[in-house]
Amino acid sequence: MRAQALQAAVERLRSGWSIDVVGRRFAGRTHFLRGVAAALENEAWRVLWVPGNAAVQSSGPAALDLAGLMDGQTRGRSALRTAFDGVLNMAENKRFVAIIDDWDTMDEASAGVLLAAQQRANFPIARSSLRRWTPASSAETSPRAPHSFLVDLQPMRIDELERVLTTYLEGPVDSPTLARVLAKSGGVVGLAVSIVDACRAEGILQKEDGVWIAKEALWTPTLTRIAEAYLADVGPAELDALELLSMASEIELRAAVQLVGWEPIERLEDKALVRIHSVGARQLVAVIPPMVTEFLRREVHETRRARLAGLLTQIPGLDPAADQFDDDPAWRQSDGVFVRAMGEHMRAKRSAARAEWVNNPTTLTSLRYLRVLNEEHADPREIVAVFDETDAASGDPSSRAQLQVLRAWWIASFDDDLDAALAHLEESRSGLGRFERLMDAATVDLLSNFRAVPEDAEELLRIDADLPQAVKDKLNESMLATYVSWGRFDLARIVLPEISEGFTGTYVPGFLRGLVALFDGEPGEALDLAYSSIETAREALDGRSLRSFTYLGALALILSGRYAEARTLIDLALSLGKPPLVPQIMHMAILSAGGLLARRRGDDETATVMLAQRRRIGIDQAGMLPLTEWPEAQKAVNADEDDAAGAMLWRSGVQQWSNGARLRGVLDMFGSLELAFSEERLRELTRYVSSLRSRMFSVQLDYAVAVASGEEAALLDAVPALTDVGTPGRAYAALKLVQKMRTGEVEEDLKNDLQQIATDLRLSPSLSDVMNFRQSAPRLSRREIEIAELAAHGLSNQQIAQRFTLSTRTVENHIHRILRKTGLDRREALREYMRAGNLR
Repeated sequence: MRAQALQAAVERLRSGWSIDVVGRRFAGRTHFLRGVAAALENEAWRVLWVPGNAAVQSSGPAALDLAGLMDGQTRGRSALRTAFDGVLNMAENKRFVAIIDDWDTMDEASAGVLLAAQQRANFPIARSSLRRWTPASSAETSPRAPHSFLVDLQPMRIDELERVLTTYLEGPVDSPTLARVLAKSGGVVGLAVSIVDACRAEGILQKEDGVWIAKEALWTPTLTRIAEAYLADVGPAELDALELLSMASEIELRAAVQLVGWEPIERLEDKALVRIHSVGARQLVAVIPPMVTEFLRREVHETRRARLAGLLTQIPGLDPAADQFDDDPAWRQSDGVFVRAMGEHMRAKRSAARAEWVNNPTTLTSLRYLRVLNEEHADPREIVAVFDETDAASGDPSSRAQLQVLRAWWIASFDDDLDAALAHLEESRSGLGRFERLMDAATVDLLSNFRAVPEDAEELLRIDADLPQAVKDKLNESMLATYVSWGRFDLARIVLPEISEGFTGTYVPGFLRGLVALFDGEPGEALDLAYSSIETAREALDGRSLRSFTYLGALALILSGRYAEARTLIDLALSLGKPPLVPQIMHMAILSAGGLLARRRGDDETATVMLAQRRRIGIDQAGMLPLTEWPEAQKAVNADEDDAAGAMLWRSGVQQWSNGARLRGVLDMFGSLELAFSEERLRELTRYVSSLRSRMFSVQLDYAVAVASGEEAALLDAVPALTDVGTPGRAYAALKLVQKMRTGEVEEDLKNDLQQIATDLRLSPSLSDVMNFRQSAPRLSRREIEIAELAAHGLSNQQIAQRFTLSTRTVENHIHRILRKTGLDRREALREYMRAGNLR
């Protein structure tokens, strides 16, 4: 794109047009103008290079003096005449251009001379600036003036940056390092070059086997000076606002305006230092590029940090006591730069895959191209065209088989015809040899996700010793998914080591292992796997893995009762844009989890949007991933229809059990039991759980039996087990139940030995019981939510009244209603309630 822009600019100058080159600091404006000058000088043009200089901006005509048009001795009007005549003398050559590097810092006298000379001699001017500032110049006032052509130096795409850095470093940069440089620099080429320069000098960036690789975090003290230069035109008030926004990480626009005001945000956006973008129904503000955020977080002095932190405490949802001032993992800093980088990465992959397919249209190149198109959510007609234009017999048996499997998924998803998809698999077996067994795996996968897990799955997926390893891996993956669906984690653990490390099939590597850990009593392992895989996927710009592991992490957090953290992950997943076209299993699960979280915080608008998107996917009633029915059950509970919600979940649970999705079904049944307990349902659930091999469900059943019996000892025995299997919110609820049995009253705080148990197990009242649908957010008005947020952060009634221009009495009435609706007995409890994410 830069090369095309350079060529277009040179062509305009040849035609007598002027050009304006605009861009942020470090965008490469000077480099671009030097390229223009070189191209014209090669054609025998006479070039006057005039550099702006802020240090002499008040002394005119200093810029033209520095450009060599004057003797340095002339002053006053004679200096202006000398400069004017000097420019006209050069312009006698019809091939003449004046190039002004940094118009913003040009002294007024030099600018006036150049514009006056342009009106007289009608020559083109090429100039760079930070803003699209167009003076009342010859372009508008003189009929002889040349037209003006705008060159906007936008941040570079990943493929452009890769070419620049490869040339600059005289060698390629590995993909993860390139992605990190792009993410940190925001695609601003000058910052990217500064980053690699500094990191190469410090030994952070090293060359191995001819490829540049980052060995550590991309930060050195040298980058501090670079960041300061990048922020050179930021005033003190703007810098305060920028530091506050950096310390707050990514926040909603409403909160940002409350924090710093509209005017600073608008000025910072104009200087390309903040970006406003949408995630779902929320508008978020983030500081860009990320290098600026990192610099501001590292360099803020402690006294200044304390002052700014005091301002943050006044804004709902921003808690300076938390760890938000530490360096966040990259995935928590989702300011949109990464999403853009991933999009550019996919476009580059698409271009390369298409070129490969056009030049050699075999089943292998077609398969690669189709996978990229599918991942990019391309136009379905383009995908169908590639299927139709590919000779299905033109490749090796492996690629031919995989192509037909992908076509079967397409038929089942887009033609909404599972039977036709299964028939297609059968018709495609001929000539595939041992790779025809991939059709068996695909048959099980399609049935499991669109209808029901086949009862003869184990037979269909049997493994023969002479099969190729790739076929064995796929059969084992499908068998592993089946065992997870059946809740047979004992058998799943036998299959896991049989799959080659890094094998990618229907699921990304590690995802099914995470589900096994989560539901078989090792939630910490599942969450660690999710977080580490998110980091890896982000570095690799791997959207498919990001979606899978954000869902895994969110599911683990929802089960543990940490809803606010789960929402962060769901927001990250949804910020990635459109999901792969097929299969959309993971996207459906993400929308279900997001819808449930929205319902539980009382955000029906967001939930409705998410669930409408989910219904359009069309596979609500199949698949092993849980919580699909829970958003609708929560909606019924919010409407005080607990019995209807319980019946809904029980019907869903029984149906899913009969479909072979037993994990999903049993979780639905536990939710139903919580909503509408009956001895009959408990007996049925006991029978179902006894046929599974899941430590998590066994512990949940023991707790349900203890609740039904009302035995304090059994309930206390369940507490550490519930904590151990990843449901600490339920464990805390068990302690609250014991306290209620002892005192006959519902109290906010635990007492005596029960509080000691909670302390020992690190249980907190901020955790929610995932099975407790009645623990969802109360229905507060928008004003009540705003007042609750401020009260939770320590503002007095008088301070709140001043903020909203209300009477103190009105605020008192609001606080009274808020406490009544939330069931809290004192104002101080709001802080912990808010930290749990209950009203956001």
